[in-house]
Amino acid sequence: MRFIGTIQQLQIQRSPMKTGEGAQRRYDPAPLLVVDGLRLTPMGAFGLTADGGEIMDIHHVQHSLSRNTGKNSLSFNFTSHYAKMREQFGEHMADGVAAENMLIESDAHYLQPDLGDRLIIQNPQTQDIVVLYNVIDAPPCEPFARFAAREPVQGAQLKGVLQFLDEGTRGFYCALTEEEARIYTGDRVYIE
Repeated sequence: MRFIGTIQQLQIQRSPMKTGEGAQRRYDPAPLLVVDGLRLTPMGAFGLTADGGEIMDIHHVQHSLSRNTGKNSLSFNFTSHYAKMREQFGEHMADGVAAENMLIESDAHYLQPDLGDRLIIQNPQTQDIVVLYNVIDAPPCEPFARFAAREPVQGAQLKGVLQFLDEGTRGFYCALTEEEARIYTGDRVYIE
């Protein structure tokens, strides 16, 4: 196993972040909620709150407004990717604004082939291990590209923004473990 970083932040999406239709569709990060931990199940994730509560992520298959496509049960990104996005687009590209569930602190930039097919997460106190499978790029959508660009980009300019955000810069998806598990801020992340 090769250590690639530590979980800096965990969050869930409580409701849809894209509103409107067509060219008026926009991206709003307001539904994001930073949580203390995640309870992972085969059907989706729950945010664990400081008061002992749980909140279902919108990518859980049983959420009333589920956005689960079968490939996006859980998402992650790296602080280094956010540094790259801030350099390109500005300070509004704050850590976590792309809506990943898990933000990993790292100085390296990763492409999917660098990561392989799975992530291994280890709790430093208990040494418990959680394995997440089927790591793939999370392709950027047009509303997020417009949010990043901070202007109503179209045509070739929109294509350029989407290309910049693609290939993992916007983040990655992965599948949940077959058994229930929990992950927390401070857990260590590895690849094989």
